[in-house]
Amino acid sequence: TAGRAQVMAEEGRAGDALALLDRALAAYPDQDELRYARAFVLEREGRVGEAIRELRAVLQQRPEDPTAQNALGFTLADHGRSLPEAERLIRTALAGRPDSAAIQDSLGWVLHRRGRSHEALTWLERAYANEPDPEIAAHLGEVQWTLGNRDVAERTWRAALERAPEH
Repeated sequence: TAGRAQVMAEEGRAGDALALLDRALAAYPDQDELRYARAFVLEREGRVGEAIRELRAVLQQRPEDPTAQNALGFTLADHGRSLPEAERLIRTALAGRPDSAAIQDSLGWVLHRRGRSHEALTWLERAYANEPDPEIAAHLGEVQWTLGNRDVAERTWRAALERAPEH
């Protein structure tokens, strides 16, 4: 259901995607994957406040879950909201899953958003070395560019594009 809703949203059918997810959540209210999918669709539609509320609800039900901590922390950071809280959430998630490239990426991203790009670079390089994901490459390249390493940033982006041209 979550995957189907994501496809619907990508096709421009966010209303249908949210309706599908709402029906599924009514039947299966404890399925966090459905809540994450709902937050994704809301965020994609520019309804960031609602997406954050959805992620806060997940975190309230699962306060010790690194995935929930990271999802909320990254979303806050990505939209420049409550950056100290975002960093605290992500650092807590990282303590629970220190080898997670996704969480390392989130920490790098929130540090960059907080103006600490040199510190961010270390985390993003670590994340990208652990998992050469195109989203991590996008963040890494942006930090490299911000720090004046434009040739390096372009190489990072080009390599990611060659590995994942559809991204």
